[in-house]
Amino acid sequence: PARHGQGGQGMDIAFPPQAAQVRCPSCGASYVVPVFSVIDLGANPELRGPLLSGQINVAMCQSCGAGGQLSAPLMVHDPENQFLGVYMPLEGMGEEMQRQKVIGDLTQMVMRKIPSESRKGYMLQPRQFVDWDKLMEQLWGFEGVTPEMLRKQRDQTALLQRLLTVADDPGALDILLKRSADLIDREFFTLLDQVLLMSRGQGQDGGLEPLRKLRERLLDTTEAGQAVKKQQEKVRAMLARLQESTTHDQVLDIVLEAWREENG
Repeated sequence: PARHGQGGQGMDIAFPPQAAQVRCPSCGASYVVPVFSVIDLGANPELRGPLLSGQINVAMCQSCGAGGQLSAPLMVHDPENQFLGVYMPLEGMGEEMQRQKVIGDLTQMVMRKIPSESRKGYMLQPRQFVDWDKLMEQLWGFEGVTPEMLRKQRDQTALLQRLLTVADDPGALDILLKRSADLIDREFFTLLDQVLLMSRGQGQDGGLEPLRKLRERLLDTTEAGQAVKKQQEKVRAMLARLQESTTHDQVLDIVLEAWREENG
């Protein structure tokens, strides 16, 4: 297996991603992103979180911040749930015979890594998905998450993209925020923070500033933003009370005091 990581801390990835150059459909800028062809959650359970949270096979332009899911084939093996599925987008994949060859090649890649005594019948016929959202619904279903919850998450992701496109137009931004107020909640801020972290992790500094400005605007102008801001201020105040000499019991007292406060 290949070792990937930063700062000397990596992880063994059974099927490491390949570097791919993409061109932004919005501004035309080119940049490189990692693209997975296979994810084996049995070999790499640490990839479950990034996969479910939409951080696998996505692109975000370093110049304008636009981005989204890549139309690249991806096979996912989840032995815990006896699942082998493959996302095969219709666009750019040629005729059915070519599509089936790609699926066969990916399946063989997975099978070659699995000892013969561990191979199961479900691996012989991978489930095919032409819709990325349907694949995500299946994987999230294993976690007990309903399609309705996922639809809200998708709506929030789409809203984030729309907000970024009008971020420099205060009037249009205000109209969009009013129309979509029901989607701006704590979960939306969690999504926004994940996108910020992903952009920073990919070294896309050019796309960070629009995201930061949007976050600051939402913190100041939305009800959910005010709640998040209040919570952040409480955390900063709590951390400011911690010193090198603070004992374990004192730390516990400070945390419990914060929890007892309103909305703590």
